Amino acid sequence: FPSHDRPEAISIRGVQRIFSGLKEIYTLQSMNSLISSEEYRIKSYHLDLLSEVSRMYFQTYLQQERIKNLEELVALSLDRENLLKQRVRIGKSRNTELRQAKVQTHLHQINLQESIMLQETLWNDLNTAIGKKISLEPLLAYSPENLKLESIEHYVNRLSQHPSVLAQEAQIYGLQKEKNSWQSDYFPIINLTSTYYAQAAQNWAANPEWDFGLTISYPFFEGGLTRARVAESAIKVSRSVNQLNQIKLSLENQVRNVYRTLLIKSQQQKTIDDIVQDNKNNFNEIKKEFAIGLVTNLEVITALNVYIESLNQKVENSIALQLNYVYLKSLMGDEL
Repeated sequence: FPSHDRPEAISIRGVQRIFSGLKEIYTLQSMNSLISSEEYRIKSYHLDLLSEVSRMYFQTYLQQERIKNLEELVALSLDRENLLKQRVRIGKSRNTELRQAKVQTHLHQINLQESIMLQETLWNDLNTAIGKKISLEPLLAYSPENLKLESIEHYVNRLSQHPSVLAQEAQIYGLQKEKNSWQSDYFPIINLTSTYYAQAAQNWAANPEWDFGLTISYPFFEGGLTRARVAESAIKVSRSVNQLNQIKLSLENQVRNVYRTLLIKSQQQKTIDDIVQDNKNNFNEIKKEFAIGLVTNLEVITALNVYIESLNQKVENSIALQLNYVYLKSLMGDEL
């Protein structure tokens, strides 16, 4: 543009800010930290998704094992029904006992059909969540024998590296730098200016001249805008610190509950194994006693149901043991 003091010349002016209270540095630090926070949140979301898929997987596997137990129950009930038919023919059992056995068999068959339908629904949901069909069996790798647990404090201390904790800490740091950025507005702004003078078009490159200078500007009145921005940032930092404390407390409670459940389920598994064997032996003994007239048909049916129920308890306890171990590993951010 034409220069006022030299109308025949053209000048080009440049401005370089050299100090603004470190505002640019704080803004860059804030942005980088907030980006890191989002990256950690994505990792935390991945762990939550992994836990949910694990829950769906073990729920599907549990239903599959229940079906196996129901199939065994139906097979034993049919054997029982056939035995009573023979006994009715030779007059050793009553028709009412046979009808009772048939009713029990039909009920078990209905339960089996309903369980198969539920299994198909769970299986479809699991495959949809994963995006492909998988095999259930190979994923079950944890049992009381190969379950290795550290002390509870070991797992609690590792929570400081959980992605949700790191995400919140990064967010706090970013908000603190954002606050510093607003506080830098209290400082004056110093700019370095330079002007390049050139002659008119016919002598554009002839006799160039430079001059340099410093400009200092300071906002004397902004209606309290800077103070309001700093106060708002301070509130955000305080709120984020409280959220961080809540996250840490929630994670610690989850770890302690999961750890306690693991210890209990691990101890129960050994006891349940003995209970299942005892109930199986008791059922076989009662069948023999029924054959010689020592017990009633109702006692045989009761013993059979108790045996199958103990099998279900064994599977449920085993699944709960493995699922909670998966939860513990996901809380630690470990690979499954």
